[in-house]
Amino acid sequence: MSRRLGKTHLMCAMADELCRKKPHARVKYASATKDSIRDYVRPVMRILLARCPPELRPVWNASRYAFEYPNGSEIKMAGCETSWAAGHLRGGACDLAIVDEGAIIPILPELIDSILMPTLLTTRGVMILASSAPSVPGHPFDDYCDLAEKNGALVVRDIYQATHIAPEDIEQACIDCGGPTSTTWQREYLCKTILSADKAVIPEWATAEVDVMTEPPLPAYYDRYVGIDQGFRDMSVAAFGYLDYHDQRVVVQAEVALSGKTTADLVQECKDTEQRLWGPAEPIIRVCDAPAQTIADMGATHNYAVSFPFKGDKHSSVVRLRDAVRDRKIAIYPACMTIRQHIRKAVWAPNGKDFDRIDPTESTPGHHFDGLDAVRYLVDAVDWHRDPKPDTFDPWTQQRYGAHGKPWKPPSLFGTRARR
Repeated sequence: MSRRLGKTHLMCAMADELCRKKPHARVKYASATKDSIRDYVRPVMRILLARCPPELRPVWNASRYAFEYPNGSEIKMAGCETSWAAGHLRGGACDLAIVDEGAIIPILPELIDSILMPTLLTTRGVMILASSAPSVPGHPFDDYCDLAEKNGALVVRDIYQATHIAPEDIEQACIDCGGPTSTTWQREYLCKTILSADKAVIPEWATAEVDVMTEPPLPAYYDRYVGIDQGFRDMSVAAFGYLDYHDQRVVVQAEVALSGKTTADLVQECKDTEQRLWGPAEPIIRVCDAPAQTIADMGATHNYAVSFPFKGDKHSSVVRLRDAVRDRKIAIYPACMTIRQHIRKAVWAPNGKDFDRIDPTESTPGHHFDGLDAVRYLVDAVDWHRDPKPDTFDPWTQQRYGAHGKPWKPPSLFGTRARR
């Protein structure tokens, strides 16, 4: 949610409503610091309770840091700057857990996974994470947003949905931030996680995502490709797509994203995905970044022939993918969520040669932005000059014609594929 949209006001109203509706309800309210509860949360509660009749008004218990209601309900609050401070929310059942400004809580995974989640187990309660966008890439809050998006539980509200702010004030705020393309405006008011251009691997994604995340209609004829980045400690990600020859665009239709799985598991998932997408049709080529022994086992043991990816300069390969994103020469189905997240968030490691590594958490696997690599290998393998339209044969002239209507000639041994 955007700044000044009323996140804290909304969270406090929801907590107050539940406590009045259900006797002996328990609400746990986590804020970034204890000072933020004193300076922001409690003043909002005072505004909400200003016209509340005395017999229905909760009492603030300073020793317990809780609002206690006459019907036995309570809102327990705690600042979460340290594990010790957040521990005040540990234990007991909870009907509603609220995490306010989660993007600036330094112990967010511990707070959610170890402290709050167990309290919702017996009540089947709800947890709400509310925050503006993180100021740094790779914050755990982004991972929870991705998980919520997969489960259909993500709500995004930017500044233009703040009906209590006049449009002219919004426009003035945009100007004060440096304009609509400024990092501050996009992060704080449009709820976008913005990477700095010098650290982002694909900085063009920020402006091209809306156009790239499409599902173009299938052409009559197309060549199929598969790109795989195989791993065990990191993720194994496979990208399945085709070349739309006439539009000169690579379309990524589906993905397989696994963590800690064997080669047999990866191959079976890939086979199932190909069967679902293309039926008996075989791809032109499958490329996989894996040890030579794994490549051999995929073909000999699992009957899944793969080749090594084109191993040129990594930065040159990234530039080719950046050009494809910038020129809208690539389309990625919205269902490819892992690929989309890895491309959007990928940053260079401090050495400037490899992608940064993201350590695993209790809810998300560790990765090396492997989804980006899978798409990069697929794009490098595409033969952009091969027309998939089948050849035709004229019985009157006994002449075979190629896809362009010209007399067919045997392929040269020194063609593009041979040189590669």
